[in-house]
Amino acid sequence: EAAYNALRQGLMDYERRQRYRGPEKFVALPADAQAQEDVIDDALASHPDNGDLLAAVVLEADPKKLVAVRANGDTVEITGRGLQLAQRGLAAKAPPNLEIKRGSILRVMQIEGMAKTKAGWEATQLPEVEGAFVALTPQTGAIRALVGGFDFDKNKFNHVTQAWRQPGSSFKPFIYSAALEKGFTPATMINDAPLFFSAGVTGGQPWEPKNYDSRYDGPMTMRTGLNKSKNMISIRLLQAVGPKQGQEGITRFGVDAAKHPAYLTMALGAGSVTPMQLAAAYAVFANGGHRVNPWLIAKITDYKGRVLSEYTAPPLEQLPQAIEPRNAFIMSSLLQDVAR
Repeated sequence: EAAYNALRQGLMDYERRQRYRGPEKFVALPADAQAQEDVIDDALASHPDNGDLLAAVVLEADPKKLVAVRANGDTVEITGRGLQLAQRGLAAKAPPNLEIKRGSILRVMQIEGMAKTKAGWEATQLPEVEGAFVALTPQTGAIRALVGGFDFDKNKFNHVTQAWRQPGSSFKPFIYSAALEKGFTPATMINDAPLFFSAGVTGGQPWEPKNYDSRYDGPMTMRTGLNKSKNMISIRLLQAVGPKQGQEGITRFGVDAAKHPAYLTMALGAGSVTPMQLAAAYAVFANGGHRVNPWLIAKITDYKGRVLSEYTAPPLEQLPQAIEPRNAFIMSSLLQDVAR
């Protein structure tokens, strides 16, 4: 439940920074009270609540106040910061597709931190962006929480197990781990300086990678390079390891080599992983170098409570050794520095 709420809150926080896309629908509200109630009931029946994102029909609208009615008949009044996202729809010259007026169907939700008795509300919208959340125990692979998306009724696609995404900089620790095997140490000095690869080297387009902030700080330790997530450091490490050897090395973490072509772009996380794969791969650093297989079902019983099937995770020392314990120890130290 905590994971589900955290995912939804994160996506809604993101949604508040987006542009307002307008009401979900518009219905003409008659003047007669009973007829109006019937129209509202029919309209909201086809726009059900989504968790704490409640559907409502607007009764009054101006730039300073919104009054809307929910499916249960409660009236919601929205003012002040609760109108922040919807301002474009309340403007005097709002485009027809964005305009919020009497009869508009939109989403409202309680502002976090406001007491229920004060009923602080905001006008919002269903997010278009999706997300995923997975947490597992590194020592056993037991999945503690798995949330495959914002709402199962809206989208049955499980983004934890089915979505292939570019890991970006979260992939860099696997390159650093391979560099440790090659003889590098956290104190090894590496030059954070610009790089350029001609078309003759790449076999295609010229490539001039940059650091995220376009700053280059010169020679620094490997530890500092990971702390600052320097792209040039990661690329130089993969150059030293060799792209082919780097590709072979990541398979020990349970990552699909075919999804990570043996090019230097792999150092910047240009391949593809699922969130589940990435969580299991990071578990290797956390458990002393062992590769775990994530599992979800611990026990199956019948209607009388008799155990039909039960799974017990093997002891950690019996799991495959993906990297040496000393490698995992140093990588844990480096990653703790990143967090600090």
